[in-house]
Amino acid sequence: MANDLDRSAHSSALKFNYLLRPRKGVERKMLCESFQRLCYFHPLKNYQYIGFGAFYFADFKVFHRQLGIRNMLSIEHDSSIQKRVNFNKPYSFVKIKRGSSTAVLSKHNWRRPAIIWLDYDSVLQTNHMRDLEHVVQNAQSGSVVLLTSDADPKALDKRMPDATRRRIDELFRLVMPALGDKDNISRQAERLFKECGVGHVRLTALKERLDDNLPSDIGEDDLDEPGLAKVLARLIRDEIERNLNLRNATQPKDCWLHFEQLYYFTYADGRLMLTYGGILVDSTHQRILRQNPGIFDLDFIKKADKSFEINTPELTVKELKFLEEYVPRQSRKQPTQFEMSKAEFRQYCTTYRYYPLYAEFDL
Repeated sequence: MANDLDRSAHSSALKFNYLLRPRKGVERKMLCESFQRLCYFHPLKNYQYIGFGAFYFADFKVFHRQLGIRNMLSIEHDSSIQKRVNFNKPYSFVKIKRGSSTAVLSKHNWRRPAIIWLDYDSVLQTNHMRDLEHVVQNAQSGSVVLLTSDADPKALDKRMPDATRRRIDELFRLVMPALGDKDNISRQAERLFKECGVGHVRLTALKERLDDNLPSDIGEDDLDEPGLAKVLARLIRDEIERNLNLRNATQPKDCWLHFEQLYYFTYADGRLMLTYGGILVDSTHQRILRQNPGIFDLDFIKKADKSFEINTPELTVKELKFLEEYVPRQSRKQPTQFEMSKAEFRQYCTTYRYYPLYAEFDL
């Protein structure tokens, strides 16, 4: 959940129910399964989980139940929900620290290996990079670092000046009647008008968010969908590598840490989101990782530049029960009893073990 440094912004937990976001739920379960492989590096009970619990604490509940982690820290920047956070804290051992994530992480004691999930709901910005810097500069070998960012280009579009938007809309209204009823041309014209000037605005907005620290080879055409997600993943990786180089420069070579990418998720529960991350390992843990590659056997682990897209279809309870007969042995045989595209069926077969089930009941 978001923990931006803009004190004027309220917690995103007030806008979204994080327990009812199916693709986010799938991602959470996938991450949890992969974290079970961390026992190669340290006993799971020795790990600390650091995240942004808000007042749902969804990640905290899953990671404690499935991994047995009891050392947990939730960072909360929004003072307006303080009582709700305290009231909904699920376990007595969960510690809550209030303040900006940057301030809390800069003072944190990093004596334990950790799973750190910087789960923001806005587009990447300098404050997020500073949080990442504190983590990479201090986390122990065997620690996992994750960063989630809004990767929807529309998040940058809103920065277009109102006067510019009004002129584009006015020009669109003047031109459209001249196109007549040629649907194909009209659709193309409408798309182009909507995109008119957006690229420059997106690029300018992203530069502003990152204090102009954007590689010169990133241009306007790179910030479409899914282009923005690729750009953000690159920026996150570059920041991790930059800080590792700085950290290693002050250490003997046998103490150097390396970054192994494991996670590159994209999904949309209304907005396109990106989660990127991996594990920090010294030379000993790097050998262990290569000798015990069980984590790489998971379908959603991604070491390359292409994301794992979580695009679980919307299904009824009856459809879900029916589809259980098709997986995993019959995953190549698509059901014909109801409308379901090949792409939707493939997605279901890939994610069926993590598919969330919701029910309404009275307590």
